[in-house]
Amino acid sequence: MLSYLDHCKASGSKPLFHLKSKGPLTAKFFRYSLHRILRRSGFSPSHFNTHSFRIGAATAAAKVGLSSTEIMQLGRWRSPAFQDYIHHTPAHTAAAARMAAAP
Repeated sequence: MLSYLDHCKASGSKPLFHLKSKGPLTAKFFRYSLHRILRRSGFSPSHFNTHSFRIGAATAAAKVGLSSTEIMQLGRWRSPAFQDYIHHTPAHTAAAARMAAAP
């Protein structure tokens, strides 16, 4: 994986994950590949959705402190709708409450 990341860094501004044609992965290709891998692994694809990756990415980005603007760019959101995807743990909510109460 590190070798792949080094290769991608050296190739400039191309997408990190792309098709053999060098174009970005399409939602259709990603969904097909995900379902194929799940079936081969013995899981039912009906329990998984590609949307889960957007939820996970938004949640992880918020957890490490990315700004709203950065999260919107990461997920190609044009509105603050991404905020509905972020899953907060009880510990995260408690930390936010402490920060809000601090002088």
